[in-house]
Amino acid sequence: MNCSVSSQPCIIFTEDVIEEYALEHWDTNHDQCIGYEEADAVTEIPDNAFKGKTDFSSIADLKQFKNIIKIGESAFEGCHIYDAIDLPNVKTIEKKAFMISREGIVTLNLPNVEEIGESAFNSLNVKEIDLPKAKKIDSYAFANTSLEKINLPALTELGEGAFASCAKLEKISLPILETIPKSAFRSSGIKSISIPNVKTIGISAFEYCQSLNKIDFQNVENIQPYAFQHCILLSEVNLPKVTWIDSYAFLDTNLGNLELPEVIEVRGSSFESSRLTSISMPKLEKIGSYAFEYSAFKEVYLPNVTEIDHNAFGKNRVLTVANLPKAQRLGFSVFSGCSKLSQIVLSSKEEVKNMYISYSENEKAFWLNDNTETDELFSPANVTLTLNAN
Repeated sequence: MNCSVSSQPCIIFTEDVIEEYALEHWDTNHDQCIGYEEADAVTEIPDNAFKGKTDFSSIADLKQFKNIIKIGESAFEGCHIYDAIDLPNVKTIEKKAFMISREGIVTLNLPNVEEIGESAFNSLNVKEIDLPKAKKIDSYAFANTSLEKINLPALTELGEGAFASCAKLEKISLPILETIPKSAFRSSGIKSISIPNVKTIGISAFEYCQSLNKIDFQNVENIQPYAFQHCILLSEVNLPKVTWIDSYAFLDTNLGNLELPEVIEVRGSSFESSRLTSISMPKLEKIGSYAFEYSAFKEVYLPNVTEIDHNAFGKNRVLTVANLPKAQRLGFSVFSGCSKLSQIVLSSKEEVKNMYISYSENEKAFWLNDNTETDELFSPANVTLTLNAN
């Protein structure tokens, strides 16, 4: 409007709700008009400014406020915005700022935003984001959205669950991110992923990504619990630098052949039910309980393993040869349920002591201790136990 009591041109509004707020908070000379100088003095939308207001559908009027650089906490939470969120100069978006109605598809134009707060766009009906300057995205910022594609070339910090439950999300670009946090992409629709600089993959980061079939992480060094659990189509893995894999990391996947040239330790159930048919881990030293349970490799050769926890190879119905030439400590039932096992190779007699090795469904066993002069006791004729000479 151009108010008759004002001597300056006034901002013209299309949404009454925004106009009323502007006149109440930004009309510094009280002439019932927002002039361009007054508009230029506005640098932020305060916390809770429009929270819960449902009688407007567009924030296009705010483009006329060219110096707004911050959107406060819950500023538009609960609003029904069906138009573009077009704020080209905004740098910071606070917690829950745009937790708005899912009705209607919203587009984002935020070319200068650098920080996005917790749940800022949670559940938003948006298909694509391109945030060239975003450096930090906080927890659950885009969780439960309709995102299909994201491009975040400058992102260095990502919060827990930031893109969790984005069922349509298939493609992501995060070229300089080094840590993928807890549940970051849990239950998303990602099919393949390559993030060149990532070193750590957090707890449940990709858990239940049931369309994921390929991962390529050239610099990942450790993978935390549940990271890829229940990624039922995951069959291709490239992890040339990973040294440590935590519990349940790849449980219920479809890995088949697996090569991990630098891995030193795999923890409990890390590859349980992962449909492994062959493994190559030349530097592996320690295997956790149930780590390879329900695998399907016929032979296993792990030249540097010294410690194997209970049930590590349990329920492998096709395993015939376990060649573990440096193994000294084995937990109970390491080979439980391996009904076709015919040969076990372990470390020397002097190093293998007080060890119970069960390997069959009837729990037939080897019992080795430092009081017997024989290499084997209760050794069935169909299984050969070899202890390496010193």
